[in-house]
Amino acid sequence: MQRSRRCLALLDGVAVGSDPVSRLSSFALARMAFRAARENRNSVSLWRAIAARAMVVAPSMQPSDISSVLFSFALLRFRDRAMMMRLAEVTPPILGQFRAADITYFLAAFARLDVQHKLVLNLFAREIARKLPDFNGAQLGELVYAYARLGVRHDLLLDVLKKRIIEVVKAIGPWHLAMVVNGFARLRVADERFFTILASEICRKLPEFRGRPLAIVANAYARLMVRNRFLLEVLGDEAFRQRG
Repeated sequence: MQRSRRCLALLDGVAVGSDPVSRLSSFALARMAFRAARENRNSVSLWRAIAARAMVVAPSMQPSDISSVLFSFALLRFRDRAMMMRLAEVTPPILGQFRAADITYFLAAFARLDVQHKLVLNLFAREIARKLPDFNGAQLGELVYAYARLGVRHDLLLDVLKKRIIEVVKAIGPWHLAMVVNGFARLRVADERFFTILASEICRKLPEFRGRPLAIVANAYARLMVRNRFLLEVLGDEAFRQRG
């Protein structure tokens, strides 16, 4: 945990000198950041340069560029608060141009790096509701997780998310089902009908659950004291079977 915190703070408030990265366009910068993250290139000097350049080209960045840069930092657990705040600052005027994937990557990055920007979170809540049919099951899981991780309970957003999750629940995989259950539990949203529907789908897909998702689901139901004895019993049986 201590090592993780050091990584998160590593780039905060650090200056950077001249570098070839400083000549990249916003599009090229986003592609470079994403490629570097996928290749696990964890050179601190590289990511400092990317952060510095992102702050310069922020006004010309497209939604996909912003989200790609942010999520690339999140993948390697590198955080630069000044860069993140700058990218958040230029987001509201182009909010309508964000696609479902862009919104998901943006919010997932802020959640994974534990950075909160209440104005942007509230603006995105309205945009998510407006574009709700565009989000797939995995993206819905990431959205619930993001708001829960950042401790932002937006009741109107949660209501529309529940409706959309019920519509696509059969297409949501085990990991993202666990994210949904855990997110709503962390936000203390005890909707018995909703959790009963989720429990039914979890039971149907139980053989696909492995290790940690089982524990996450069990803890979430126990935390909210949702009365579903059958689910808790089958989760326990499955966990015992996997250990055996």
